[in-house]
Amino acid sequence: MKKQLHLVITALIALSSSFFFGCSHDARNLKPSTDPIMQAYMADSTFFAGEDTVEGYTLNIGIRQPLRMSPKWANDTLIQRMNDLYNTFEIQHSLEVDIDAFQRFETEDSEFPQLFTNIDFSAILNDTLRSYLQKSFALDAKYWTLKPYQREEYAEQIDQEKRTLMQKANEILTPTISLLIGNNDSLTIDRIQKSISPTNWLPNVYTDYVGQDAKPDSAEIAELYNNMLNERNFDKRAATQFALCANWHLLDSGQTANLFSEIELMMQSGIYSRMLPLLWRAYRVAYNNLHSCPSTYCYSPNIRYNHYRRLVAHTILQHIHQNPNDETAKVQFYFHTEQDDILRAGQYPFGNESATEGIYIFWQKNVF
Repeated sequence: MKKQLHLVITALIALSSSFFFGCSHDARNLKPSTDPIMQAYMADSTFFAGEDTVEGYTLNIGIRQPLRMSPKWANDTLIQRMNDLYNTFEIQHSLEVDIDAFQRFETEDSEFPQLFTNIDFSAILNDTLRSYLQKSFALDAKYWTLKPYQREEYAEQIDQEKRTLMQKANEILTPTISLLIGNNDSLTIDRIQKSISPTNWLPNVYTDYVGQDAKPDSAEIAELYNNMLNERNFDKRAATQFALCANWHLLDSGQTANLFSEIELMMQSGIYSRMLPLLWRAYRVAYNNLHSCPSTYCYSPNIRYNHYRRLVAHTILQHIHQNPNDETAKVQFYFHTEQDDILRAGQYPFGNESATEGIYIFWQKNVF
């Protein structure tokens, strides 16, 4: 059944340096963005305040954090399509986290239809796409309201109907993905990966600070922390924060709390940087390690993480609207949008997927 619920993930992944728009800003004195959409997002953050007290099973699908269209983008059809792509994935990520928790705790089937009936599709701009998604989830809700002995008979029918609906949804979304990443060959993707690596600003980051064989001591991390506080360049400051996220345990509690606050301010600033999506991923790993636990039974605060995902996505969209030929930013937007939430169970056999994510970005040098 879980395969049926991956609405567009499998079908969607078919598959220059970017401009640094905020280079004139002093990264030591950042302020939250004055963009009205960004300010509305930042004000809409009370829903994650209760995540620190969550234990065990909870449903998040009813909490939507969609991207909204800025009036400045009204005539930008690419931005509109990217907005729909983000919001389709946003629904998928929340649903996947809830299904993951549902299966981990083996909750009664009577609760399962809630996953499909509490979804708000209003942020999807394309009427046809919205209709296909609504109809698909309605099929899932119907399936789980049936008695177990009725489901086997209905399964074949729902499979066929969902395949048809999702094929049509993918026909709408896939051209957008092609515009973002489909025209880039492997050499271009490799060049983009190199251009957004933290080694551009912190050359020894993987050898000295975050790699599998890196063994920095407390004194080195304390020096790196002070360098971060004094760093004026936005990109280098972000790269330094990336390294600190892998070594938060070598800071004292006050420094760790301040590190998270500094990273959050970077993501709230509205300043575009090639480092922002990777910094967001590192922030998730460090925050999860401190405030959650490695077990698959522990709750990961994905609502918090997706609050900042949305701020970064808006910043990238703003940059692309002003720099429509920036291929690096387009590729980054796709992978930032597609990135899974932190799941309880996955490839990592000993705990939740925060560990896998840490291996990807710190040891395997994965930048998207």
